[in-house]
Formats: sequence, C-alpha cells, structure tokens
Amino acid sequence: MCLIHLASKLKPKHKVFAVHINHGIRKASFNEEKEVFAFCESLDIPLISYKAKYTLNKNESMEMWARRVRYKYFERARQNFKCHFILTAHHMNDKVETVLMNLDKGCSIEGLRGIPKENKFILRPLLDFKREDIELYINKNNLPFVEDLSNNDTSIKRNLVRHKIIKPWEEQSSNLLLKLNKISKKAESAVKKINSFII
Repeated sequence: MCLIHLASKLKPKHKVFAVHINHGIRKASFNEEKEVFAFCESLDIPLISYKAKYTLNKNESMEMWARRVRYKYFERARQNFKCHFILTAHHMNDKVETVLMNLDKGCSIEGLRGIPKENKFILRPLLDFKREDIELYINKNNLPFVEDLSNNDTSIKRNLVRHKIIKPWEEQSSNLLLKLNKISKKAESAVKKINSFII
C-alpha cells in the first residue's frame, strides 16, 4: 500500500498500474483483494488482479510456489500494460533476512548481496528503508494496511529468522540492519568488480 501511494506521485509524468495476486490460500485474502481494489480506485490507478492456482512443482515449498507465481503474474501484467518496469515493495528487513538465510545455506560472497535493487525489469525502490520507516509513512499518511497473519508462523524459515534471530539481535546491537545492509552493499560492489575482470 505504501508503494502504491508513493508510485501515485509519479503521475501524470509516468503511467502507473497496480498488480495484485490473490494466492487463495487464506480466507482473509479475498477481503484484502477488495481493499487493494478500493485503494487503487481512490488513487485512480488501474489494477489487474490474478487468482493463483495452488499447484506445487516437485520439491517446491509453499513459499517457493508463491514467489514463482507472483513473478509470473508480474511479468504478464507488465506485458499487458506495456510497462517498462515492475516495482516491488521489498525493504531493508527483507534484504537482511535474505542475507542471513543465504549464509545458512553456506553462500559465497554473491549470497551476501541479498536482494538486488535492480534485476532486469524489476526495481525495488524501498530496499534502503527499514520496515519501521514504511510503517511511519503509512501511519503519517493514514493509509489502509493489512498484516498477513501467516507472517507470524515461525515454521516458515523467513519468519523464524525475522522473529527469533533478527528481533532479539536488534535488542543487543544498535543499528543492526544498517550494518548488515552496508555489508551487503560492499559484497555487491565487490562482485561487480570481480565480474568486470571476467572476459
């Protein structure tokens, strides 16, 4: 909702469209879809909504499936709307969680980069902002907001990292997210330099 509101300020210089994917795995998702429609209508932003069919590939978790179908529909919408870019609302917390999850997999320096700010048609303009910054913006502008209760399920690895590792760690380490984000940026810079030497 924050990203839609920010993107609306790009008008009329740029055309702005919104995409919503209803994964259909929670009852609340249908009411959330209505809220997104109403919010986009209030901002005069055309919205296309897709309903995903829950079909897992071999060795695919629900989270992997959800991510796969999101990006499939994002690309479909980009082509339908004839857009140059897709914006997603990933923020610094998401990036740090990804770095820690990559470390758990035994990643190389490439994994320390976390989530890229730009990847082909995908742009992530909020990556340098913490979740609390986004919440402040939402509250200041009185924007509608829905918390997905499945984000509290610590049987999902990302949620475990978020609630059981990062939150307690932040209590003992000031500016933890900023520090880890800085490391991520250094890794990104190093990888770019290494790649520039590869012929």
